[in-house]
Amino acid sequence: MSTSSRRVREALAWDKLHPLYRDIYRQTFTGEDMGAMIDFYGGSAGQKLLDKMPQLMQNTMAAMQKVIVPMIEQMQRDVAAEMQAPPAPPAPSAPPAAPATPTK
Repeated sequence: MSTSSRRVREALAWDKLHPLYRDIYRQTFTGEDMGAMIDFYGGSAGQKLLDKMPQLMQNTMAAMQKVIVPMIEQMQRDVAAEMQAPPAPPAPSAPPAAPATPTK
């Protein structure tokens, strides 16, 4: 195992992340919220959601690629066209202001 892989595993080890997640959940959810989530995920609907989540994420990523890839390709074409376009002429400068005439 490479040094960088080992460092990633150490940084993302559950014993290091557990306190972080606990604090995030504590800041975000009430005890009542947590009880409801435990009940939900302990039931058949929650278990089905957990079982299907990998497929849901895979389907979501595939659908998003269909949107994002053409957008990135169009952005690349736009940048290439801008790079090939001649530079815009400079904006005309404003004529100098006339000196103020003294009042009598």
